[in-house]
Amino acid sequence: MERWCPTQQMLGVFLMKKALLIGFAALFLATGTAYADPINLPSTMLGNWCFKEGNEVRQTYIRNVGVCIGTLGSQGILIVWPDGYGSSVGTCTIKEIKKLAINVYSVKLNCKGLPKGQYEGQTWDETVEFSITSMQLKITWVP
Repeated sequence: MERWCPTQQMLGVFLMKKALLIGFAALFLATGTAYADPINLPSTMLGNWCFKEGNEVRQTYIRNVGVCIGTLGSQGILIVWPDGYGSSVGTCTIKEIKKLAINVYSVKLNCKGLPKGQYEGQTWDETVEFSITSMQLKITWVP
């Protein structure tokens, strides 16, 4: 005749609770990271871009495949890094980024004017919306 020991019963309950807790933890981590905002801009937005059209609030850039035609010197060139971007005006570093939709991001940045440039020594914060479609990068400045 087999004998059931109370210690074995407690061990079984303990192992079942432990497995259940591990399962909940795994589920929490999986759903938490699935909806987390990114830290960097996506790779499709990275690289060199040439100004195509726009104004001070909304601008469109096309992928730079050599020399930006129709620009004066470095005017109209935008370089996007995973953590910010640089232009003829200055460099900006991402402080916060939120994904709004597929290929659309709201980005808060801290910017600094280039040495010997129009905005030398100045710093400012800006919020922009980055979106990419059909190999065009669109940037909209949000007040």
